[in-house]
Amino acid sequence: MGERPEQTGLESPDMRSSAVPTDPMSVAVIRPMVMTLILGAYLLVSFTILVPSDDLPMTSQALLVAWASTLCNVLVLYYHYTRPAHPKFLMLRSRRSILSWHIVSGSVQLVSLLWAYGTGQPGPTIVAAATALLLHVPTFLYQTPIVFGAKAVMTPSYWFVIALHAFCAVRLLLDPSSEALVLQTYLALNTYMWCRVFSVLFQRFGLFRDSLYTVSIFIPGFVTFPAVIGPVAPLVLIGFILLYVGSYHLLYRPDDEALRYFFREHSRYSLPDLSAKQDWILRRTAAAGGGSAEGMSLGEKAPAKAVFSLLDQNQDGVLDWSEVEGVLIEWKASTFYRSAIGRFHGTGQSWAFEEFYRRIWRFRPMASPVSMIFDRGRTYSETKRADLVFDRLDMDRSGYVEAFELRMLLVEWGVPAEEVAGYVQHFDDNRDGRFSREEFRVRFGPIWRFCFHQMEGGRIPT
Repeated sequence: MGERPEQTGLESPDMRSSAVPTDPMSVAVIRPMVMTLILGAYLLVSFTILVPSDDLPMTSQALLVAWASTLCNVLVLYYHYTRPAHPKFLMLRSRRSILSWHIVSGSVQLVSLLWAYGTGQPGPTIVAAATALLLHVPTFLYQTPIVFGAKAVMTPSYWFVIALHAFCAVRLLLDPSSEALVLQTYLALNTYMWCRVFSVLFQRFGLFRDSLYTVSIFIPGFVTFPAVIGPVAPLVLIGFILLYVGSYHLLYRPDDEALRYFFREHSRYSLPDLSAKQDWILRRTAAAGGGSAEGMSLGEKAPAKAVFSLLDQNQDGVLDWSEVEGVLIEWKASTFYRSAIGRFHGTGQSWAFEEFYRRIWRFRPMASPVSMIFDRGRTYSETKRADLVFDRLDMDRSGYVEAFELRMLLVEWGVPAEEVAGYVQHFDDNRDGRFSREEFRVRFGPIWRFCFHQMEGGRIPT
């Protein structure tokens, strides 16, 4: 993701390249348009030729997959009703609305398609098809850019299932009395549900730890697609992913950093490599004469001051953004993460020692080991849950959580940087850049509820 002066860090990081275009329109319009045309043509031709319109291949097996999907839907609904949603879906009113419409439209489709298949009436099929095209497909497209996992696989996999769902819905709308099309559309819809099933199963059994999101999205296609398209479906999906990757290479000419981002698994968005950070701190502390590496704590200011002085080459008592960014680069922080820090602090602003110490040196993501011990037999009140998370975030025990810390936490969880800035600023009524315990409890319920659930279960936020 070779960073260029004109980049803001707000565009999709996987769509950056090393080539500097002579015409900005080629980046903003032409490249995405050409890529969309190539991928859209592939899907349209493939679905038109391969998806049967009169009967399903292996009908008995397709019915078995459909009934298994119905059963799993009950379990998935229970899962969602008993666990807090990821904050990235709840932080802004627009995303909450989109999520609500997505859930409602999916539920309407499930009921309508089951009703239609059981009664043979065309009315419910029209409702299901229209709901899919007007609500469910658009709301899913809206959420696709913030998915986790490897972008090279996750994005085309999402697009594939969304396109297949839309294709089946259009055909069902044109022929609402077809039992085969009802079943096709039902199976395409349930691909989303199987993603959640496999994600929970893989987490529970400790499988695919380094590629959980990508595998959880990729595998469901092998469950439902053959029943909709036929035995060739896995090859069609793989071909689409390869076409997506090839088009990206051809049109965007990505540099090495962009490729690493494109293919790397993202359980969170672009955090620094914590082992690289620790090694760097230990080496720099020793070089600065700040003490030996053994037994050093990141909470100690003496070694931090020694390293700060070493970095402050002109000895003016502050670091400029290029010096701070150089540290982040050595910590293997991605361009996206560096851009977020620069945006929230200001690339033109200097960094005094206290700011460097709090925001860089002592930075501890929520993904680090949880030190709090929970009493499994105890029921925590809402207030206590909020206070436990607040204490976790208030690293310097100042009695406040900084807006900067909340912003970086949300970036860690994959919320787009522009949404992070708007959300935190919206609740900072007095514009002092920090939140008290009471403000945090009242204003940031989606954050502390999700944090507490993850920490209570012994898991890290994902």
